[in-house]
Amino acid sequence: METLTIPIKPHLRKYLLKEFETKKNTILVTTKNNIGLMLFKMLSHTKNYTYNRIYDFSKYVKINVELNKRIVVRKIGDSLRSEDIYFFNKMLQELFLRDLHKYIETRVELCNEFSSAVECEIKQFRKIQKITNRKGEMFLAISHFLSKYNIYENELEFETLVKSYYRYRMGLLLSC
Repeated sequence: METLTIPIKPHLRKYLLKEFETKKNTILVTTKNNIGLMLFKMLSHTKNYTYNRIYDFSKYVKINVELNKRIVVRKIGDSLRSEDIYFFNKMLQELFLRDLHKYIETRVELCNEFSSAVECEIKQFRKIQKITNRKGEMFLAISHFLSKYNIYENELEFETLVKSYYRYRMGLLLSC
């Protein structure tokens, strides 16, 4: 096994560690999972590649990734390019949001099944608001999802996830 260190956004690091952690702060990837396939493709670049964009990874944290023997043997490049790191973070963000949206949908459906007229209370901006069942359950689902991965407000804003879910719902409604 070979270990590769990759810069990654703090909330995505927590998400990855919760989903794929094998040792303390290390994830194992193989060619049998999506993350392993992405890394294999990124590591198999040619060394003659030139690029123009410069990305700022100063706010990123590091994650250790153990690579399966197949990836290590076949890889041509020995490091990830800036574009690859950016793409890797972008793809992980999409996986994270997909899981969040599924989680919210499941919670809202369960809440609707058991009681359609219940008002949910949530604490936001230091005041208690009574809001309708669907919206309240959505806020609670986002809060539970973030607490499941120990993600805090300074790493990823709550409002960003609310907007993301609204865009997701609008996309579903427009596609019907």
